Amino acid sequence: MAKRKHDQRKRVELPRRAESKLPGRPTSRTTSGETRELEQVIHELQIHQTGRAMHNRELGEAQQTLEATRDGYAHLYDLAADTFKGRDTSPALLPRR
Repeated sequence: MAKRKHDQRKRVELPRRAESKLPGRPTSRTTSGETRELEQVIHELQIHQTGRAMHNRELGEAQQTLEATRDGYAHLYDLAADTFKGRDTSPALLPRR
């Protein structure tokens, strides 16, 4: 539940952060309503593009963290004694009856 709220908050926050990274909002040089509308759409697309780039960067950082963690566990596994690595049912490991 808390993760879902965090994800929703991030979805709302990302466009705001992306917009803050863009240069100032373009000013209309003409008075045409259609031109202003096109400029608005272009601006929104730039926000979306910047947001996707930021999201991709965050995903890349998360992937690097996960890979480093995985490598650490693989190293620990390599150092572990063979008896800890799997299901060995040899009589030496079974309890006496």
